[in-house]
Amino acid sequence: MKKLFLLTLTLFLFGCDLIEQDTRLICDCMYAYYDREKADCLDNSNNKSLVFNELANKFLFDGVLKGQMEFEKDEIKYESGSFLDLWYSFKLDRTNLVYSEMSVNNELETENSTYYQCRLTDGV
Repeated sequence: MKKLFLLTLTLFLFGCDLIEQDTRLICDCMYAYYDREKADCLDNSNNKSLVFNELANKFLFDGVLKGQMEFEKDEIKYESGSFLDLWYSFKLDRTNLVYSEMSVNNELETENSTYYQCRLTDGV
């Protein structure tokens, strides 16, 4: 009986997957702003993949690594510092699964942003 208990305990401890799996979403563009005016989404702005893994500090949108993200309870975000008058941010609202990208160019006085509605993928 003692051997059975030890075997069960060993399988329980080492049989659990301790590696966090990637979370995979598919995102479709809802709307965009170009120079602060609402605009239609581009034709190729649907079915974009978004993959993140908090333990691995990984965040990819449409296959592009998006920098050192801050993983918080309700959102995942990144904000750049101002570099050559260019500022940009990425944010995923974990509650509503809305992903947004924003860029501001102070020199050209432009501000662009795009908002995506994401959903969990089915299967692998």
